[in-house]
Amino acid sequence: MPDAAIQQTLQNLQSAEGYLELGSMFEDRWSLDLPLRQVMADSAMYHLSQITQPRGHRSTVLYLKGQACRMAERYSQAIEWFDQLTEIEPDNMPGLLAVAWCHKRTGNLASSISAMEQAIAYESGNAIAHYNLACYLALDGQVQPCVGRLAEALKLEPQFRVYINDETDFDPVRDHPDFQSLVSVSV
Repeated sequence: MPDAAIQQTLQNLQSAEGYLELGSMFEDRWSLDLPLRQVMADSAMYHLSQITQPRGHRSTVLYLKGQACRMAERYSQAIEWFDQLTEIEPDNMPGLLAVAWCHKRTGNLASSISAMEQAIAYESGNAIAHYNLACYLALDGQVQPCVGRLAEALKLEPQFRVYINDETDFDPVRDHPDFQSLVSVSV
């Protein structure tokens, strides 16, 4: 790829990342309305579509396309991009976390669980993968596996304990004695 083509690819990647960052930078407090997030996502996708030969940036392009669709709440499309990413990089942790998150929103808990199990198979010490798997297992009503994964997440990252009370994913198992026993342990 000539230098100009490389520069153009990098510029398009930076532009796409910028739109995605703008669309999500305040989501914890002041989330943009969906139409505005869709505009940001579409702008990111435009820049990504200009990259015709990503070469060494293929994984990044796939991830950013997935993130754009995810931000726009086009979860099925996002899954397609993240699946392509994890097909070429089966151990891509951000891709596995994102595809699981999208599967949850499409009601496919089995695929969310599978993606997190795959993530843990590649990186067994990843606390967020254990925590997210615990969430998906809870939603699926699998109390014992949920408690086991949550215990592992807390062992790896004890500070995750502060999220448990507000995590609605745990509502289906919250009153189970084994769950109660785990979360009531003092740190």
